Formats: sequence, C-alpha cells, structure tokens
Amino acid sequence: MKNSFKYPIFICFVLFTSGCVSSALQTAMQKLEQDASAKSQVNKEALQVIQSLRLQQQLESKATVFSYQQYQSQLLPAEQLRFKALMLQPGKKAVLHVAPATAATSLQKILLATKRADEMLKLLSTSQRKIVIKFNPSQAVDTLLIELES
Repeated sequence: MKNSFKYPIFICFVLFTSGCVSSALQTAMQKLEQDASAKSQVNKEALQVIQSLRLQQQLESKATVFSYQQYQSQLLPAEQLRFKALMLQPGKKAVLHVAPATAATSLQKILLATKRADEMLKLLSTSQRKIVIKFNPSQAVDTLLIELES
C-alpha cells in the first residue's frame, strides 16, 4: 500500500516540476530573444550614425604630377623642392604612383622605376604621414603622380 501511494505522488511531483522548469526555460528563452533583438536594434542605430558621419566627412584629395628626365632616377632639383613643399602640406596619407621609365628592356624599365620609388622614400624619410607606393603601368612614361589625402 505504501508503494502504491508513493508512485502517484512521485509521478505528480515529476509532472509538476517538469512543467515549472519548462515554463521557466521558455520564459528565459523569450527574454534572451528580446534582449538579442533589442541589442540588434541598438547596433543598427549605431551603424546608421557611423555611416552618416562617414558621409559627412569628405576626404580631400589633391593630385600633382612630376616628370623625370629620361634614364634618370632622381627628380630635377627644382622638382625636388616642389615635391618637398608638397609633402609639408597637412595630410594623413600620400599615394605615389610611379610610372614605367624609359629604358631599352622591360626589366630595365622596372628597375629604374624601382630606383625612383627608393629615391622618393629617401626624400620622405622624415614625413609623418602614411605613404603608399604603387607602380602604375598605364601612367605616362617617366612621370610620378602624387595624391595627397587629408
């Protein structure tokens, strides 16, 4: 008799507690979903603010072209002074587009263009801005295009 009385009580206890636990879990899951959607909404709003600020801040870009004499790795002295004056202007980034050089073979063209890039790096050794050097084969021969971004 005692055993027959224990089983229904045990079964009722299990059913009641499992129902409570499952409803508690369901409530907790719903709360987590609500928190995640609220956080997603905040992230979307923050992203919109960042994008609007990015659109408001326009990058200024100024481009200047320098010419080299054929078969020379350095700019003329007057061009070097102009280059140094340009690099003293405020800005965060300078992109140097080096063109192919005039030479007899393709290898010599690339080597001379590389020497020119090295010379530019020497001139910019004291500069605090970020410098990017790109080889631009479609650019006019024996030229250097400088883009200053601020």
